[in-house]
Parts: sequence; C-alpha cells; structure tokens
Amino acid sequence: MADTYKSCFRDDISVYMEVRFHELSKDAFRHCRHAVMSFDEYIHGLGLDEKRITFETVEGWIRKTGTGITTNTSAQHVHYIRHFLLYLSGCGYSCAIPRNIRSRDTYVPHLFSDDELARIFLTVDSIDN
Repeated sequence: MADTYKSCFRDDISVYMEVRFHELSKDAFRHCRHAVMSFDEYIHGLGLDEKRITFETVEGWIRKTGTGITTNTSAQHVHYIRHFLLYLSGCGYSCAIPRNIRSRDTYVPHLFSDDELARIFLTVDSIDN
C-alpha cells in the first residue's frame, strides 16, 4: 500500500491499514481506507502533535464528514474510525471512542410482477442483433 498519511499517527495508521487489508473484503477495505484517510487529514489539519484523541476531536470530525451524506454513510465512517481508535487505545494511546450511530437500511427493492417480467423478456427477445 502506497498511502501517505500526514498526522502524528501516520506510522500507527500504516500498520493498522496493513492488518485491515488482510482482514477485510476489497470493498470494505476501500471504505475503511477512505474513512481513516479522512480522519488522518482532519487531525493533521488541526495540527495535533500529541498522540491523544479527545471527544471534541472525534465530534468535530463526525460533524465535518457527516455534512451532505446520509446517516447510513456517516454511520459507516464512524464504525471504521471507532475500530481504528480501539486499535490505538490498545496500543496505549488515550482515545475517546465514539458510539456507533444508529442507522436503518433504507433500500427498498423492486419486485417485478409476472406481467412486468414477461414484457421485459418480450422486449429483449424482439431486439435484432
């Protein structure tokens, strides 16, 4: 992985992401990486040089990244950062651990009726190759 992290946790993030790369599916890793990189950029932008994460820091990041996205997406970001902060805490750093955000899956599948399926197949069969 060739990611360059900027915050005072850059070395810890590199180790953490290497482990997560082997634990997560490709898609889950991509989401985790996005959240962790966003958090890294945020704490770097704050100029933190002490390896300590306060509730204020976490809350500020959640407010900043949660703007303009769905609750489900925000909950996913918080989930990944929560796991990262638990990792840092296990390494001996003082870290405020956010609670998970409750979310609901809002996806509603469309179930095609027999008539709709018949019309789809008739249309496809009538297409000239």
